[in-house]
Amino acid sequence: MPILAWSFTGLDKVDGIWYNINTKARTAEVSRKSFSEHYSGAIAIPSTIEYDGVECVVNSIAKDAFYFCEELTSVSIPNSVTYIGPSAFSFSGIKSITIPDGIKTIESGTFQSCENLSEVNLPPISTIGSYAFYCCKNLTSIILSDSIQNIGLAAFADCVKLDSLIIPSIKTYCKIKFGGTIFNVPFRLFIGKEEIKDLVITGEVTSVPAYAFIACKSIENLYISGNVAKIEDAAFYNCPNLKKISITSKLNTIGEAAFQNCIKLTQVELPSTIKTINKNAFGNCSEITDFYCYATICPETIEGSLYTTKVFYNCGIEYATLHIPASSLELYKTTKPWNEFGSIVALTEEETGIETTSISNNDVQSYYSLDGKHLDAPQKGINIVKLANGQTKKVVIK
Repeated sequence: MPILAWSFTGLDKVDGIWYNINTKARTAEVSRKSFSEHYSGAIAIPSTIEYDGVECVVNSIAKDAFYFCEELTSVSIPNSVTYIGPSAFSFSGIKSITIPDGIKTIESGTFQSCENLSEVNLPPISTIGSYAFYCCKNLTSIILSDSIQNIGLAAFADCVKLDSLIIPSIKTYCKIKFGGTIFNVPFRLFIGKEEIKDLVITGEVTSVPAYAFIACKSIENLYISGNVAKIEDAAFYNCPNLKKISITSKLNTIGEAAFQNCIKLTQVELPSTIKTINKNAFGNCSEITDFYCYATICPETIEGSLYTTKVFYNCGIEYATLHIPASSLELYKTTKPWNEFGSIVALTEEETGIETTSISNNDVQSYYSLDGKHLDAPQKGINIVKLANGQTKKVVIK
């Protein structure tokens, strides 16, 4: 007679912790019976459990396993765990946690709204999902390794005490002045973040993704150089304190609503390469006073039939000045919506932002070429200079 091996697959409780147990596979996943049953205090997850005489390896933590366990203070996770599900700890009371080396991905919302969480030790993970640490209001520092490849939407948004963020430099990252220091920071990381004042995007970045910096309330100055060719839809939507935009990159396209509702925006500078501006790109930017466009051919404006879909919807451009190349004056004056500006004038040397006066080396923080490459020393001709006071200027080095 053959011997039939009995196996169990299902939910059961062992030493105070619920598991999804598979005795045939000899695995166990930390779980919970229902949302009405909450874990509390300090939880130590074992690396193995015994169930009906079968030893099972604890290799994962299920989605929502500790969700809304407000009296939970800490969780010790063994190295046997290689997966933690989405929202596993969201809205819980944990104060600190160490993620084992076997974890390669922090899933979406894993620690969302863990308002007591102050410290996280992360292994060499490759992915942090959207909203993974969103609204962790007491999180003060985090260190990521060189293995990081992707950080999702608003992963650290509203982490209001986060003042130490160390992230490796990757091509798809941009530079952000954060807490007085410039870091290489991935796009879509700081949605709603309060501390960003000056945003510098340069280097090998080729586009600013959609919604990248939506509702960044304290961005005041935006500088884009290097290889950025496109600003996607709503990239800077509703940045209410953005005052100045200076773009000297190879930009050719501005997406729909890219700068909509930037209600304090007064000055915009677009490069000669700009070709297309989509509807509502500057909608409700009612404080614009000076708009600099270096393109000799009027950029195409993609607009709908309604007034509310116009590129300059509710901008009051009839009271603003358009600065354009002298050779293109007549073209702009006869092309909508450019001819709706209150004043259209030719660019002068001073208005190009190129200065021929000397600048003390003590005032210079760094030099960049016009294509955004960092220079060890200034080159003859036009350079982009980052000053110690945070200003960025174009200067002629003779």
